[in-house]
Amino acid sequence: MVASTSQNSNSPCKDGLLENTGLLREVYENGAVGVIVIKVATRRIVAANKAALELFNATREQLVGTICQTAICCAPIGQCPIIDWNQIVSEEEQVISRNNGRQIPILRLAKKVSVSGEEYIVESIVDLTKTKRAQEKSREYTILFSENPQAIAICDKNFRVIEVNPSFTRLFGCSAAAIKGQDAINMFTPKNFMAENIQIKQQLLSGHVACQTKRQRPDQQEINVSLYGAATSVDGNVTGYVLIFQDITEVMAAREELNILLEEQNLSLEKTRVQNEQLCVTSGLTRHDIRNKLTALTFKAYLAKNRSKDNPEVLNCLRDIEAISKNIARLLEFAKTYELLGTEELTSVNVGKMVDEAVSLFVDLKGVTVINECEEVNVTANSMLLELFHNMIDNSLKYGPPKITEIKVYAQVNAEGATELVYEDNGNGIDAQIKNRLFEKGVTTKGTGYGLWLIRRICDLYGWSVQERGVCGQGVRFVMTIPNEISNVTILTPFKKDRGY
Repeated sequence: MVASTSQNSNSPCKDGLLENTGLLREVYENGAVGVIVIKVATRRIVAANKAALELFNATREQLVGTICQTAICCAPIGQCPIIDWNQIVSEEEQVISRNNGRQIPILRLAKKVSVSGEEYIVESIVDLTKTKRAQEKSREYTILFSENPQAIAICDKNFRVIEVNPSFTRLFGCSAAAIKGQDAINMFTPKNFMAENIQIKQQLLSGHVACQTKRQRPDQQEINVSLYGAATSVDGNVTGYVLIFQDITEVMAAREELNILLEEQNLSLEKTRVQNEQLCVTSGLTRHDIRNKLTALTFKAYLAKNRSKDNPEVLNCLRDIEAISKNIARLLEFAKTYELLGTEELTSVNVGKMVDEAVSLFVDLKGVTVINECEEVNVTANSMLLELFHNMIDNSLKYGPPKITEIKVYAQVNAEGATELVYEDNGNGIDAQIKNRLFEKGVTTKGTGYGLWLIRRICDLYGWSVQERGVCGQGVRFVMTIPNEISNVTILTPFKKDRGY
């Protein structure tokens, strides 16, 4: 065998160590195992095949002729197991560092031989990188199998159990020895579920199965389990199956309990719906009767006023009666509106159209101009948006005079990118004393105390927030913010950034 073309005195050709046939030379030079030959007398490498050179990432010129313990061996000088300790054979696993810094696990087998009166050490070096990776993967799979909380059975292609993990023995209350060799599908199956196993096997033969079924432990306890199984194969040939069982008894019990609760809830909701429907009918009839009485009362008060023009005290009382009647009528209208809150489905609504319709409900705007800049803004809402703007306009006309001359409604984008609908007027504004409690039920200066509370409830229904940011003496400014996560705003033309006033 010839492994070096060096012509120095330590040449393997001159020593005659590698003289052999062409076949042996080919095996030596191109074999998968690295081979290095060291002359004992000089401790220098005299030959190295291609596999060895690749292992150490070196050329033949770099390796041949160097002292072995400085080039390839990690043993200190004077502590070579074969040269210094006279061992015949040395075998050990090591990690070598290549000249590029990469570390490689290897198996070294070294043996002393004698050729033509000279002693040499022949080292065979095997790269263990793939072996170590396979061992690490095997350890990972072993841990995954043994520590897995789900019950796993490994079967041959006839569904006979080869191995089970501890979770499997715990689930079925049986030792691994008693389980091995049994039909993994049929074992622990209640008699009335045996026919189902035929379908399970057919699905496994097609590739995989996923189902819910029942199994019976040796103590006769039945458990609900989920079963997942898949075929294992080598080179396209099925070698067996992996089955995974999970106890879902508690899940099934919880599901059944939930179904009972849902059924009870549905019955309760239906009962509530019927009662609510009856209540709506009753309240509607009641409101109708009360309005009739109020109409009669208002007419009587009108006649009485005409007959009492000369009696200021009586006139004042009659005016109070008319005001009280109007207030009762507003409360009845609020009750009707509140009954409808949340009953109408949300859909795409044009804000400008709602503002215009709200304005049209007023016979006299008292000289106030309404500027509507929302004609091209659509939001997800319902007809309650009309009620919202109607209440706002009503409050402006009620509390804004004599200062108010203008109402403006527009849309803008705030600093966070959220859309805001803004309603503002140039009237008297909100008293600072009630601003913090403005949207609470019953809080008012003159009215029923339900108008702004209803506005807040409508905004809550839409998922919006509403704030009053006006300045007392300069007018109101209600800002309704539509959060970014509610993607329900569409516009035909870009609208303005936050005006900041």
